[in-house]
Amino acid sequence: MVNPIFTAFTTLVCGVTIPYSQMPKFFSAWLYWLSPYMYFIEGLITNDLHGSKVQCHPEELYTFEPPSNMTCNEYAGQWVQSATGYINNPDDSSACKFCPYSVGDEFYRTLSWSFSHRWRNFGILFGFIAFNIAFTMLMIRVYKVNKR
Repeated sequence: MVNPIFTAFTTLVCGVTIPYSQMPKFFSAWLYWLSPYMYFIEGLITNDLHGSKVQCHPEELYTFEPPSNMTCNEYAGQWVQSATGYINNPDDSSACKFCPYSVGDEFYRTLSWSFSHRWRNFGILFGFIAFNIAFTMLMIRVYKVNKR
């Protein structure tokens, strides 16, 4: 009866539903790092999105108006070079469209994840699996019903 509660809670604090930066300090200090889902999802998402070019759909673009007599690139181009994302219509002089990500890596960096952690995450997940198998075998041996 405890397992569904534990599973739901570790899924909640794995860094997707509540990003690490917004998590209460009590949970981010220990439960975030204890959750096997964090290592699984970080490894899966960073491996999948690393180096992937992002093309935003029209409904995902942010629209802003540049000052008169300026193109979108003249107004926001320097800022975009230091930020993430891209301007979809740099030569227009009205209704500038901005996509917040140009590469998949920019998305998962907002979650404090890194592509370089993928093998570390694999090792930690392997450790979780090995521990669970060993602990299950030990408990079966200790609490075996048919003791002779």
